[in-house]
Amino acid sequence: MKKVQYVLGMIVCCIIMLLSCSKSNDVSSSALLPELVQAEEIMYESPDSALHILQTMPIPQPSDKLQYATWALFVTQAKYKLSLNQSDSLLNVAASYFNKSKMSQRRALVLYHQAGLKKEKKEYEKAQNLLLEATTEVEKTDDYQLAHLVYASLGGIYVYRSLLEYSLSAYNKAYDYALKSADQKHVIASLVYLGRTYGVLRDVPKSIDYYKQAANLAKETPYHEIEISTLNELASIYNKGKDFQSALMYMNEVLELCSKYSIEVSPQDYVVLGEIYKSLNKTDSAEFYLKKALSTSNIYTRRGACLDLFYLYKKNGNFKDAALFLEQSWKLHDSIQKLDKSKVLIEMQEKYNQQKIINEKNEIELEKNNVICRVLICLIISLVAIVVLSYFYQKKLLEKERKIQDAEEMIRNKTIQIQENEQIINKNQKRINDLYDLINKNKDVHEQMEEQSKLLLQIQNYNIVLKNENQVLLKDINKISSTLKEKSKELTKLEILSEENMQLHDRERFLSAQLVMKNNLFNSLKDKPKYIELYQWREIIENIDMIYDSYTKRLSKLIPTLTESDIQVCCLIKLKLSNPTIGTLLAISPASVSKRKMRLKERIIQVIGAFNDCQTLDLWLWEF
Repeated sequence: MKKVQYVLGMIVCCIIMLLSCSKSNDVSSSALLPELVQAEEIMYESPDSALHILQTMPIPQPSDKLQYATWALFVTQAKYKLSLNQSDSLLNVAASYFNKSKMSQRRALVLYHQAGLKKEKKEYEKAQNLLLEATTEVEKTDDYQLAHLVYASLGGIYVYRSLLEYSLSAYNKAYDYALKSADQKHVIASLVYLGRTYGVLRDVPKSIDYYKQAANLAKETPYHEIEISTLNELASIYNKGKDFQSALMYMNEVLELCSKYSIEVSPQDYVVLGEIYKSLNKTDSAEFYLKKALSTSNIYTRRGACLDLFYLYKKNGNFKDAALFLEQSWKLHDSIQKLDKSKVLIEMQEKYNQQKIINEKNEIELEKNNVICRVLICLIISLVAIVVLSYFYQKKLLEKERKIQDAEEMIRNKTIQIQENEQIINKNQKRINDLYDLINKNKDVHEQMEEQSKLLLQIQNYNIVLKNENQVLLKDINKISSTLKEKSKELTKLEILSEENMQLHDRERFLSAQLVMKNNLFNSLKDKPKYIELYQWREIIENIDMIYDSYTKRLSKLIPTLTESDIQVCCLIKLKLSNPTIGTLLAISPASVSKRKMRLKERIIQVIGAFNDCQTLDLWLWEF
């Protein structure tokens, strides 16, 4: 009886421990913000939607460490799945929190993405160690999709380091977890990985078996590209095993699928077809496909096609064409040798190619904006010339006689004051025009209309005060000038320079407005507003920075607390778009736009202080 009670007691203790463990694991997820929970649920199927949720939600405060670290981890995960460039700053935030926690799934996810960054930097040994640590953590969880990704990534590193036996073990683990996750894409990918590895090991029967399993599964899914890729690799294995009829059968199936689903056939596929037909002594077909493969920019594929054409023409006695393709092959071979001298040279070449692409893009961009650059250069030279001339004229004025120095100084000060008042009047007039437009655009937003109408009246009254002040100043100038024989040439030139300065400022604003009007992207935002996708923001920000002298960079430098969504709202305000239009572009209501503007205003005021009486957030951003 005592033994029975003891056993029952042990069972009850185990049940309590299990319940407490599951409860503790659930606390971390149930305590998360709803947006974070929603993003996690759709992360694997729709990473783009998950990223949109994460970017539009209010960013958790760093003081709330769990929420902030989770948000940082999910943003990193979504960008990684979408192959977007990113720094490791957010991942470091997540790592600093979750590496100290007992949340195995989060720790495994952090380690997986840290390994991904190391792979991008070609630090494979460090990536391998991180993934091994991740396997220990992920096996404590029931996140089978993450477990598949961890082991698949580990298997890839083992293959790269020629540790093929270890890679088979890792890929088999990845396959087991893919089956548990019931994700067909992961299952097919695992079978393909195993087929490739056995192919490298020259175990052709096993390689073929895994590829066939993958191809059969792919036929039952809508992933046609995966099916085509799998059949392509299967044909290559048959071709290497000299079973040319089977290889041809699968390559023909690839061509049929590409034609059926309007998918472009790759040049490498043409090379494989050409080699198969060459092996089957079907010269015309071999020549046809091999020549089609020459259109690729890949030198390895082109060299293979050139060599095959060389042997084909040589076999047929067409030595002239054979010599031509042999020469092309040697040229390509020299290029390949240069690329393959060492790993260091390969890395250097990759960096060079990347930089070359960047330079080509920059050259294209410079060509497009050549006119804009010339105008900006002229403006800068003019402004510098004005500053230099002003300096020399002021220096000469100081050398004049003391008798007229005070009088001229007073005239100059009053003239400058008049010019400054004129500039303020012109600036206020522009503000009035902009406010009229903004009031017309935001007729439905009553709170903003009242604020803008009040501000409009203040600016108009301020202009009247300035004009009266200018009249008084002109009378004082005429009175002082009458005591002198004539106004000095320096003061006359200073007035001319001040007028020219005002004209240059007006011209700069006019040119900027013209550039905005002639920008097709900005016109489409105004005339046909629709939700702005993530990839479009980069082009919008680049255009605004180009026209308005690094507008977003200057904003971020002045107000470091601005978020990415704040910068986006600032750009739309800079384009003088109405609240309803901004709401359409951001897929939110006009009321939400007003709330975002209020939060944005608070962040700016925290840095620069309160706006003056004749300024609002919109005016401040227009004039920044």
